[in-house]
Amino acid sequence: MQKAFILLFFGILFLASRISYIHLDPHSSDIDLYGRYSYFMIKGLQNGENPYKKYRAFKLRHGNIQRNHKKELLVRSNIEYPPFAVAWISLPGFLVHAFHSDLEMNSFVDFYKPAYRWFMFLIDIIFFGLLSFLVYVLLLNA
Repeated sequence: MQKAFILLFFGILFLASRISYIHLDPHSSDIDLYGRYSYFMIKGLQNGENPYKKYRAFKLRHGNIQRNHKKELLVRSNIEYPPFAVAWISLPGFLVHAFHSDLEMNSFVDFYKPAYRWFMFLIDIIFFGLLSFLVYVLLLNA
């Protein structure tokens, strides 16, 4: 019984850490970038266009405003993930798009951030639940 309480304690600690993360906006996060990738994935699918090409064209057209160094601009002008990863990153964006289909990119990213954090929270809960179940069945129940 004591082992089960220890597991419950760590479960509560884990939930508290995940819930606090939902409301944070860390400066070093790539969530803005993920939101842009999601935006271009959804727009590309809607228009039958390649999201990688759409994103690159956008970055080359608007990137000069943000960066003066052409070499650095060219490095950052591509979506750096394979299609399955971009599709996974885009899942919260599809939910945002279902409720707000007419958003421009910056507004879309603002709605994407909390959706992404809640999505990751649910994934964390699922995997922590699975891990807890396995620990309980394989170690604590023996």
